[in-house]
Amino acid sequence: MLRSYLWAPVAVSGLALLAEPAAAQSASTPDCDLPAGNYVMVFTVKQSCEKFVSTTQEDFTEKLNAIIDLKTPLAINYTNITPAGINVRFNGVEGTLRFVDATRTLTVTIPDLDYTKTFTGFDRFESIQLFWDELATTDLLARINRQQAASSPTSPITGVGGLIPTIVSQEFNQNFTDSATSIAAPKATAASGANINLIGASLLYGSFTTKDENGLESDVKVKTLPLSYTFRNDIDPRRQLALNAYITQVDISGASLTSGGVGVSYRFPMNDNWTLVPSARLSSLKSDDLATDAGAYAASVTSVYVWQTGKFNIAMGNMLSYNSSVKLGSGEYASDPGITNTSLRNGLLFSQPVRLGGKRLSMEYSLVDTRYVSGTKPYVDNYQEVGVTVGTNKDAFSSRSFVRGGVTFVNGRGNRGFTLNIGYWF
Repeated sequence: MLRSYLWAPVAVSGLALLAEPAAAQSASTPDCDLPAGNYVMVFTVKQSCEKFVSTTQEDFTEKLNAIIDLKTPLAINYTNITPAGINVRFNGVEGTLRFVDATRTLTVTIPDLDYTKTFTGFDRFESIQLFWDELATTDLLARINRQQAASSPTSPITGVGGLIPTIVSQEFNQNFTDSATSIAAPKATAASGANINLIGASLLYGSFTTKDENGLESDVKVKTLPLSYTFRNDIDPRRQLALNAYITQVDISGASLTSGGVGVSYRFPMNDNWTLVPSARLSSLKSDDLATDAGAYAASVTSVYVWQTGKFNIAMGNMLSYNSSVKLGSGEYASDPGITNTSLRNGLLFSQPVRLGGKRLSMEYSLVDTRYVSGTKPYVDNYQEVGVTVGTNKDAFSSRSFVRGGVTFVNGRGNRGFTLNIGYWF
């Protein structure tokens, strides 16, 4: 009977019971503290408790249903007049749900949201159903997702490999580090080169270790496939319209998410050394494992300045981006968590000619700083990258195609790792 009241709301909301009886937090039962994990639950009846650890929301729900169906050792001691509850951590957000003494009144508390509310139905089953109705008809679930952004380095929206950081990275790579042509050339020189459009394809693999404020570590693996097509102006090839898309697959300690997006940018050469690149992008992600289905858009402008000193070409890129979540899907987890922020991404790139195996190549060394300066601050609110790539000449004025590969090391708040990358433009 309990399952019939709870199963549908669990599937719809993607959120398990947020619960913690007073006994679970008392000094007399320290063994009932929440265990380590992104999705964990402590079920308490009177002074006894059971602990459950999951890596995905779906596994979390299965363990919850075992309690609902009274199939756990402790659940068989539960009755409708037993003091009981569940304490939960749901990817960085903790909350409590409890029935005190023999009452049928359910008290739900989510401290990070300043949320405390009671639900009183005809019996305990109906009280729980009233809480699920609250989740389904208000913005409570969106507020929980928004709080995850601030408290978890593995938030699917703003965490490592998440939707908005991927958008910001793709925008900057397209407009600066992976530029299809060298813009440091006079118009006459550019026009004398090969006037062709370019197709670009890259593959990135990232491996990261995240740590939240409680010391909980997660392994994050990120695979991204960016694609682009660049149209060059017949009169001035430095003017370029670029269409681009990407798809990303992320594994967070066994939980997976997939995101993808499309974007457009246009290069305006202001002079022989300076270019402005406005761009826009729309992306979405979906993850049943993380109970998330959301979209985001970004509008940015990137300033790129290139100059030469000795054997080095030096490029400076500065990007200002406005990012906002949006509801795109219509599935059971679809929502808009109301996340908006402004990010700055600034970088320096040093390029020098080298010879390897008798071939003329170029080495590039990059330093990039990313930080979120206003709006919804993510847990990983700033990070720095140091990279090196090697490949053929990236000047498309004199080469129909080029290939580059390298590695980037990343360090930020609660995040450390590296990304391997290879790209081919033709």
